[in-house]
Amino acid sequence: MRVRLLGLMALALAGFVSDSLAGEHTTPSLKVRDSGSGESVVVHEGTASYYADHFDGQLTASGQRFRSNKLTGASRKLPLGAHAVVTNLENGRSVEILINDRGPFIPGRIVDLSKQAAKRLDMIESGISQVRIEVKPSRQPDRKVRARLETMVTQVAEATQQ
Repeated sequence: MRVRLLGLMALALAGFVSDSLAGEHTTPSLKVRDSGSGESVVVHEGTASYYADHFDGQLTASGQRFRSNKLTGASRKLPLGAHAVVTNLENGRSVEILINDRGPFIPGRIVDLSKQAAKRLDMIESGISQVRIEVKPSRQPDRKVRARLETMVTQVAEATQQ
């Protein structure tokens, strides 16, 4: 058991080192852009991965049970309850997801997707993909999430002007 645990730790560390050497150790920052209709959109670009099957049924940070067949995702930066459009930059495919968990906790990754969302983006075989996440405050069904995103837009816009 101890040898197996040490082996798993070594593999995890090796993955971290290779990600770091590939330049994935920095977390990309959020940006704001105009949607073309005058609305500001929160944009986040970086690497996406998807949840392993053994997480199915576990509780997420939102209190919902994770279901691999739903269109959901985990983000460290976007508010829980936000609806976001994720586009695979390698093939142009898009999917709308609900942010219902926190993560990913691997350096350089910006979103962990459910398996169903990953299938829609055609990234199951590769396991990871470069993506763009776009979140429009006006497209949020919840007033609290919309207000948090509007505040985020203001903060990101101010930070980029400095």
